[in-house]
Amino acid sequence: MDREGYFLLGRITKAHGLKGAVQVMLEASNPDDYLELESIFVEYKQRLIPFFIQEFSLQGQNRGIIKFEDVDNIDQAKTYMTSSLYIKEEDVSEEDLDAQESMEVIGFKIIDETLGELGTVSDYYEKIGQDLLAFEYKGQEVLIPIDESIILEINPDTQTVRTALPEGLLEIYLSPQIKDDGDED
Repeated sequence: MDREGYFLLGRITKAHGLKGAVQVMLEASNPDDYLELESIFVEYKQRLIPFFIQEFSLQGQNRGIIKFEDVDNIDQAKTYMTSSLYIKEEDVSEEDLDAQESMEVIGFKIIDETLGELGTVSDYYEKIGQDLLAFEYKGQEVLIPIDESIILEINPDTQTVRTALPEGLLEIYLSPQIKDDGDED
């Protein structure tokens, strides 16, 4: 089944009550962004089936209750237990798109405009105030701030990240560590 153009929002975990509602586990960064959705796609028998949402409420950080139109009893709700929930990419929050894109760059080659090929993205760190890409260079982990002045282009077709690293960034990671006078061996 082709899921291109869709975003995995979560999964139905169980029926909720007797009137056809379902409990869902959400994989969204901020589930509040999706409370106003009018419809959602339920993966059932290898197909994405659209359902209109009658009511959607959150129950904690990443759980929610959804009542679909035309699902009116517990037996109908149980039919969709463990089904994945998808939304169209155009309905995805900017935060979730960024998170999805960041995870997709692991394994991409890093090519700097001045220095050429530097390595392969090995990790992505979400830090307060500044997300970072990591790669290994000459035996050292190097962190690149995710900033449009440094990350010039991410190309999924060639699986490359084109950068313009600030002068001296690599040297910081390659220079010997300086110990404080108070440090013990």
